[in-house]
Amino acid sequence: MTDYKPQDIRDDLAKARSDKVKGRRRLKGQTINEAIWRPLHSAFALALEERFIDRNPMGSVDREKTTPINRTQLSWADAERMLEDVKARAYESYLQLKFMLLLGVGKAEAKAATGGAIDWQKKSIRFTRIKTGKPYDVPIYPWAEEFIRTEIEPRLKPGKPVFDWRNPRKAMDTSCRNLGLPQINTVSLRRTLILQLIQQGVELRLIAKWQGHRDARLILSRYGAYIDAEHEQRELAKLNVAAADRK
Repeated sequence: MTDYKPQDIRDDLAKARSDKVKGRRRLKGQTINEAIWRPLHSAFALALEERFIDRNPMGSVDREKTTPINRTQLSWADAERMLEDVKARAYESYLQLKFMLLLGVGKAEAKAATGGAIDWQKKSIRFTRIKTGKPYDVPIYPWAEEFIRTEIEPRLKPGKPVFDWRNPRKAMDTSCRNLGLPQINTVSLRRTLILQLIQQGVELRLIAKWQGHRDARLILSRYGAYIDAEHEQRELAKLNVAAADRK
């Protein structure tokens, strides 16, 4: 570490910036900051604290420039309105989108779902997190049980995909335009479910587990900003009632 110079780090970051897949940059600025800049800065800070080095070379290496990520979010009610509109025109897309919303799973996990993954004794569905290849179990939430029994269970065949997959994005975009709703990505349906759980007071560690994450802090840091103002006011009202009861 004593031989590391700022230019060495700049060269490594330059390689990360030039890493492209199909002509598009693979690592965004936010990813480089979190996966490269921050760990190196922390490691060198520790080395400086232990007096292994006399200066932190990251002090003269700038963070990557980042652009705000646009994560448009639908409320639960608006997501349900959108699904009803899709249902009238593209039923298979409706099933895929509703599956993602009610269980809070991503497109890749829904696409890879196969028959035999449902355990009715435990009331859970096993998915494989595509990014990591690790299995995780999602509860069949009360609001999803009827949908799973009536719409999904009849199409289950061991080892076979649940869905005759077609990209539901086009149907979703059309419905959002029809209803005057913001254009969203399919991943936002997962956020809608996570926010529903947060706002109902479910423990963050459980939400993280049901999302296939090990760290509950990720749930709060990534999704906490999307908690709506009405929920905030409801929680504040509870505090006011509790304070009044103590008087």
